[in-house]
This record gives sequence, C-alpha cells and structure tokens, in this order.
Amino acid sequence: MKSSRENIMSNPTALEFVSALLEYTDCRSTKALDVGCGEGTMGLELCREVRSITMIDPSAETLGNLGIRIRERNIENASVQCGDIFAVNSTDKFDIITFFLSLHHIAAIDSLLCKMHDLSHPGTIIAIAEVSPRETVFHRHDAVPHDTLSSYYVIEKLRDNGFDILRKASLPPICKTDNNGVPERFETYMILATLCP
Repeated sequence: MKSSRENIMSNPTALEFVSALLEYTDCRSTKALDVGCGEGTMGLELCREVRSITMIDPSAETLGNLGIRIRERNIENASVQCGDIFAVNSTDKFDIITFFLSLHHIAAIDSLLCKMHDLSHPGTIIAIAEVSPRETVFHRHDAVPHDTLSSYYVIEKLRDNGFDILRKASLPPICKTDNNGVPERFETYMILATLCP
C-alpha cells in the first residue's frame, strides 16, 4: 500500500492537514475518529495511515456516497456512523479526533469539548482544520457563516478545557465559486492539540 504522500489527493488542504498530523503520532497503531467526515475528503486519506477510523456525519445521503467510495477502494479499516459526535459511545477512547472543516457546524462548543474529554485519553491528538473568519458563507447550499471561529478563539477554548496546543499553522486556501459563479478564496488554518495528562 502506498503512503498518503505517494497518493497525492486533489485537495491540497486535506493532504497537508494529514501530513502535519502524521508528524505528531505513530498512526499505524492508532484509532481515529473523523467528526463531520462528509464524503471522506480527509478521512479516506487518513485511513491509509491508521489501524482503524470511525467516520461520523449527520447526513445519511453523504454517508451513502462515502460508503460507495470505501467499497470501491476495498477499505477494510473504516467504519461509518450516521449522527454527530454526541452519538459516539463515551466508553470509546480515540488516539486521534479530527474536525476537518466541520467544527463550524457544532454550535455547542462547550458541550463538544466535554464530549472530547470523554472520548480522549492523555495523549489523544485533537486535529482541527477550519476556514478563517470572514463575512461570507463557505457552503453553497446551506449558508453557514464563518465569522466566529477564529483560531485564537478555538485555541482559547481548548486551553480553558485542559488541552495543550501542539501546533497552529496555515493550510493551503480553498478556492470555490459562489452562487453567481464568482471565484472565492477561503483561507484555512490548522490546530493540533492534546489532552493534558
């Protein structure tokens, strides 16, 4: 099996995110949770590097498309679950928990951080990639504004809830077109954190 660096994805943001994450963990023996996985843009890349990955998303339609991609690639270490992070059994503990462009969908950030504690052990890596705040929308069909989740806010929340920050960095921008066909460029950032011992 080729490594993620040899199988260059069409999404450079996801590729760089996974590459940075691999610098902080021995993924071969890790159990990962991909929260808000969508159609697996990042999770299908990460699954090549981990022992197992649970990919969770509230959209059954999206997970149907992801299931097809998993079967087409004969991936055996990925499981798919419909729901949100609050539906994950708290007795499960993960070595990596990722939020790839999905944190902005979770309004209850304080409840989320408590749930992340439940699903973590000392040393668990929390990996977040988000679009930098701006007064526009990132999603074409369900307008989710990106005007609140600055990296500073996320870092402050993580620190206040017992997580150490390992790294904060920019990721390659995401280029999309709006509803009128006008190209837009969205700056993105990454935060890696770990649960304090």
